[in-house]
Amino acid sequence: MHKVIPVRIGFFTDSYLPNVDGVVRSLLTNRAALESRGHFVSIYASGSREAKRANRDPNVHYFTGVSFPLYKQYKIALHPFPAIRAAERDKLQIVHCHGIASMGVTAKATARALHLPLVGTFHTLIPSAAESFLRPRVVGAATREILWRFFARFYKNFDVVTAPSEVIKRELLKHGVHAPLAVIPNAVDCTRFKSAAAAAALREKKKYCSKGEMLILCAGRISKEKNIDVLIRALPLVLEHTPAKLVITGEGPAKLAYQKLARRLGLWGDVFFTGFVEESELPLLYSAADCFASASTFETQGLALLEAMACGTPCAAARALAFTEEVRNGRNGFLFEPYSVEDCAEKILALASASERKRARMAREARASALEVDVPLVAGMWESLYSNLV
Repeated sequence: MHKVIPVRIGFFTDSYLPNVDGVVRSLLTNRAALESRGHFVSIYASGSREAKRANRDPNVHYFTGVSFPLYKQYKIALHPFPAIRAAERDKLQIVHCHGIASMGVTAKATARALHLPLVGTFHTLIPSAAESFLRPRVVGAATREILWRFFARFYKNFDVVTAPSEVIKRELLKHGVHAPLAVIPNAVDCTRFKSAAAAAALREKKKYCSKGEMLILCAGRISKEKNIDVLIRALPLVLEHTPAKLVITGEGPAKLAYQKLARRLGLWGDVFFTGFVEESELPLLYSAADCFASASTFETQGLALLEAMACGTPCAAARALAFTEEVRNGRNGFLFEPYSVEDCAEKILALASASERKRARMAREARASALEVDVPLVAGMWESLYSNLV
């Protein structure tokens, strides 16, 4: 049997605890998996003074900064370069860059100063997100192209850049990122995310739904580019055919706007905004849902969707980017046309009207899809990549 040699890895990130988002959850999952295999992982993150004072983990290094205007929970570190000395003390062998702002620049400086291999992971389609925020459209399109040129330059001297899906690897190639590319998905802990006991799931469902009502779940950051308005506008069409509730978890800059939309459409009793849900409760909520729905058109992978699938919950998702790889139409869920309120409602109703036998089959298929990115498999991919660079 091949013996694994422990590697010392540093994750450099612009987003970390107490933030709760896809990047942070991916970092936490990968760190735990790698450490369980004998590797060393330290974190170098921008953060608030409060986060730095509260930190009790000797292998997490915070560098205080100012809030990013569009997402105030993200910080731009003002003086991050002491990270180089911390990385030297930690005896790093690999620098792994998970951001492109202050800690991304620091990751590059650290790798250069200490002569270490440099790995980057492309987590978020920032160019597309920026385009969705900016008006007029020509300004958004121009900004998108400028940002893609920035990414091409930023990743130029990396030893490896990873993408969480094949479609995102193709996007990177298309926009001039010519560093060696590899596809390594974000992992889902399928021992934690699995179908909850029927009684527990039923209790969770009763928090939001009466008997016979469909629970439609949307989880993740509440921001404009997630197109949650499509789900809210689709709900009246669903209600014409079946009783249902839409539950939206998480926080984000667009939450107030979506709350106002639900009120304006007379849906306040049918749409619930839960705020952040405790990690321990997420498997229960995923299991309680009859359908996980996402209208986002810029997902690089869609971690929440895969977590729901791991719990046996079929999905209705926009036919865009990574969702086209994860959702097998009619098998583990349905794809609908991006931005189409009518098609979204139609696909949710297709799940509502599915026979018990078909729903059971779709639940098995959903679980099987999630198992393709289970923690041990993904940890093995990272282990192999790091070992080849040391």
